[in-house]
Amino acid sequence: MYPVDRLSYMLSDSGPVAVLTHGAARGTLEQALGELKAPVLDLDLEASWHNRPETNPDAQALGLRSSHLAYVIYTSGSTGQPKGVMIEHRNTIRLISSFPWLTSEDVFLQLSSLSFDASVFEIWVSLTRGARLIIFPPEKPELNQIQALIHRHSISVLWLTAALFDLAVIEIMDSLQIVRVLLAGGDKLSPLHVSKAVKAFSGTSLINGYGPTETTTFATLFTVSSVSDTSIPIGRPIGNTRLYILDAEGEPVPTGVAGELYIGGAGVARGYLNRAELTAERFVPSRFVEGDRLYKTGDLVRYLPDGNIEFVGRNDFQVKIRGFRIELGEIEARLLDHPGVSEVVVVAREDDHGDKRLVAYYTPTKELKVEAGILRAHLSLKLPEYMVPSAYMELESFPLSPNGKLDRKALPAPDDEAYVRRGYEAPAGALEEHLATIWSEILGVERVGRNDSFFDLGGHSLLAVRLSSHVRDELDVDLKIADIFENPVFSAQAALLEELIFQSFEITDLS
Repeated sequence: MYPVDRLSYMLSDSGPVAVLTHGAARGTLEQALGELKAPVLDLDLEASWHNRPETNPDAQALGLRSSHLAYVIYTSGSTGQPKGVMIEHRNTIRLISSFPWLTSEDVFLQLSSLSFDASVFEIWVSLTRGARLIIFPPEKPELNQIQALIHRHSISVLWLTAALFDLAVIEIMDSLQIVRVLLAGGDKLSPLHVSKAVKAFSGTSLINGYGPTETTTFATLFTVSSVSDTSIPIGRPIGNTRLYILDAEGEPVPTGVAGELYIGGAGVARGYLNRAELTAERFVPSRFVEGDRLYKTGDLVRYLPDGNIEFVGRNDFQVKIRGFRIELGEIEARLLDHPGVSEVVVVAREDDHGDKRLVAYYTPTKELKVEAGILRAHLSLKLPEYMVPSAYMELESFPLSPNGKLDRKALPAPDDEAYVRRGYEAPAGALEEHLATIWSEILGVERVGRNDSFFDLGGHSLLAVRLSSHVRDELDVDLKIADIFENPVFSAQAALLEELIFQSFEITDLS
């Protein structure tokens, strides 16, 4: 259940003429309705339906056309308020018609909530095929329940988010092999988990499904038959879909060059409800096909030599740190090269001073235990210094949103243990304790040891400038930037400071 404020905003924004609910959610929903006057129909209460007609739909529905709205589904917005995506009937028909190889003999399992657009695929593709649809209980999916339903109902078509797919591959691989068509997506698929699945599957088709909500669930599909060490392609466009990979000037890019993906065709939504300015910004006229509109995805992709498309990352996940533009997806790909890393996400976090730092979150493989120092050393061999994360946090699993996607905002702030440590030894003496306080303030870590390295704890050239300034102000010693780079280990830096202080006393005495 969403928070009351979010529900209230969506209800006010969409202005429904009726609201469907059930007993467990009714109290929250009535609170969210506020002053909005709309009949509430409780699916658990027979009395809610007594005075409602069983036949003869509203006259407005009799003239239904393909250009009429089918649904409005809300996605998160950069402004802090969700935005309603307006999907027309023709958009949904285009999705349904793209799966002719799913038949009335199939059994679908609906895991997605109605607030997640994968449910459009699960519900309408199954029902229009005359297939069976097994509806998962209204709760967060647990793997043992999914496993039981797969066996009980002989599920043949299953959609899993990338995160749930990874867990399922590890925990219920035997059950997945019963499924005829397994679609996964909603985020980048892990090559490690896909490789395990492909090796285990014999009669199961594994499909990577890609598509923003604004283009009606899926825009591309890729059937996985072999595995790349770096990434899984998102494939080729589904029916009545046009794709363009364009540079910053709106020109097509050559094969192998990353550009932003624009999607056209019958799946493109009408726009955002009550957001004309944002609609005009993200849904633009096509200069390739007269009368067509293109959705500007913000996804960075590239064509592979075989014509498939590879997802590179998000252009809004491209960050600028210390003057350098960094694509976080590249760092993630290099971390996934390490045999001890199962899943990874890299984010840029601001510390108390407003400095952005790269933090890598990862789940380890069962076969190999890795620590921050090992991963930092691994990346230092592959990436420039400014692309090497400062902190590395091992997690048992990544936090997920109600839709099963990675919840980046719920990732914990790095603690002291997230930084590279070399065996703690407490600072000794007044000078080292003073220097440790300066380091702690600049680097934003609580504990500094004699064996720690300034750069392993998140230091960089700009923080070295700040360290030099602090030392000059507080200890009246000229610690040069070059001295910091040549003596990054705390004990060595403290010894140098002691020598510089001694030299300053000698100069004073001689004068």
